[in-house]
Amino acid sequence: MHNYVYLQYFFTQLLILFFGYNLTNRTVIGYLTALFTIALSISFLFRILPGYVYFITYAVLILNLFIFIYKKKYIFFLQDIIKNKTKIIIFLIINVFFLLLLHQFHFKNLVYESHDVVYWSPSIELYYSDYIGNIKNFTYFPSRLTAHPLFPTSVLTASSILISDLNLISLLEARYLLICSILTAICFFFYQANKNMSKIKYILIFILFVILLFVFENFFSYSLSFSGIFSLIIFFIFLFNFDNDDEPNIKFNSYLALILTVTKPGIIFIFLIFPIYYFFKYKFIRKDFLFYILSFLVFLNLLTWVLVQSPVANSKIAFFNPFNLSEYFQSLLIVGWIPSGFITQNIENITNSSQYILNFEKNETNLKNILEAYKINFLKINYDLYKILIVFIYFFVIPFYLITKNFKKNNIFSYFLIFSLLIIIFLRNENMFGNKTTSQVAHILYVLPALFTYLLIKSFNKYNYNKFNFFILFFGIIIFSNLNLNFGEKVFSNRNKTPESIVYSDFLNSKNSLYASKGFLSNLVVASKADVLKNEIYSLMTAKRINYQEYNKFSVNFRPIILPWSIDRYHDYIWNSSIIKKNRKSK
Repeated sequence: MHNYVYLQYFFTQLLILFFGYNLTNRTVIGYLTALFTIALSISFLFRILPGYVYFITYAVLILNLFIFIYKKKYIFFLQDIIKNKTKIIIFLIINVFFLLLLHQFHFKNLVYESHDVVYWSPSIELYYSDYIGNIKNFTYFPSRLTAHPLFPTSVLTASSILISDLNLISLLEARYLLICSILTAICFFFYQANKNMSKIKYILIFILFVILLFVFENFFSYSLSFSGIFSLIIFFIFLFNFDNDDEPNIKFNSYLALILTVTKPGIIFIFLIFPIYYFFKYKFIRKDFLFYILSFLVFLNLLTWVLVQSPVANSKIAFFNPFNLSEYFQSLLIVGWIPSGFITQNIENITNSSQYILNFEKNETNLKNILEAYKINFLKINYDLYKILIVFIYFFVIPFYLITKNFKKNNIFSYFLIFSLLIIIFLRNENMFGNKTTSQVAHILYVLPALFTYLLIKSFNKYNYNKFNFFILFFGIIIFSNLNLNFGEKVFSNRNKTPESIVYSDFLNSKNSLYASKGFLSNLVVASKADVLKNEIYSLMTAKRINYQEYNKFSVNFRPIILPWSIDRYHDYIWNSSIIKKNRKSK
């Protein structure tokens, strides 16, 4: 990757910053408001005008640059820089720290795998698109994309809008830089809320923040690597800015509350409480024009989830039925979404409790068979119940306690926790095979550590030398941490285990053997599904599409991962051990 990509990224952030300054007369708040506003617009325009999105975004940014200059806002902007030059230097130092801390996310250290094709290929396709209508799949061209949530990829599109010859490498490098900048902004918001704190205490709180990032590394690094990235970091911003009670910050948090509802469809329910809270509590929010604009953009995003055909992999909402004994087994499966620390992982290895052994079919579920299954799976079931209990204690009971210590008992976070708990217990997803699963609502578990981190930091800040805080921190490290020095090491080591995973050096060794013609990879040679998936990753890294006809010569077992999210589908493929028939005749 050429160094000029970093210059292009830097100038993109400047243009977004000037746009945000026009909106709010603030720097950090303005930049983030502008970034997410542009992303909300892009994620809707993906569906109707992909070939014109770049033109529209350029026009908006250039127009705002002229407004920035014409209204001489650059004078106030430069005055702010001169006035706060010491803070800016500290800001840059912290940013560099996070760049070092998250070096695993740098494009040369990153482990690329098939999920990157699903989550980030729309940004690559958008860059090269020249048509009107729903965005098409880059690696299954010209099939269109189903109702796949596009806000995460839209944020990366917005933050890399000036990068030329966009590909997966430069896009994910923009993600790396953006994550570090936003983590730095989170520290800024904490500073703004605690200006009277001593410098030594700032340093201690910052160290605590970093420790907690490592404690919940399995949760956080997973979200940062996949589509849950903006559910996590926007929620982090929201939390650490919550105590800033001046009008601009309250408005900013109300914007974040709206945006949170479209970051991850499976957990939209838990975030709905926040925009409602701001709307009814603050009169100036009800009079804020930008709040209504963002509400409309959020509504347009929600429309794309219902007006466009749902993906095959999507699930319908279902409820837990306490009178159906088989559903208790489905509840235990949520444990698969609870990352383990190194000690718990060792216990799991010792007990060899990787999967259940069932002695009966689903339609044979009765109390007698359940008791027999419990005997067979004694260690596994008890281990899973232990993990559920730990999550309940750490992500619900302790946060409730910390809220009562730091806030009023009727605080919004109490309702948020209650709502989250009820959804995890009662809400299910019914997939295309008629099974009720926890796969979508389980993502709540990847957001709750952010709330726990905020509450514990606030509690440490308010109650010095609180023995209870040190106690729960110590056991949190024991239970959840891997004690790795490299942040995200476990997540990327798990990625490395997938047969299609590649690193940057693999790409350099293989790119000369790839054959491209007229912007398409062709003559693909594959011997396994892993080879197909690798070629899809190479397609994004070289920014060369793959035409659907390339898959004509492959067996049904070799179909691409993007197929469940494609309309139309020109091929049969296998999903959950069943053959899904194509929904359109091959041309």
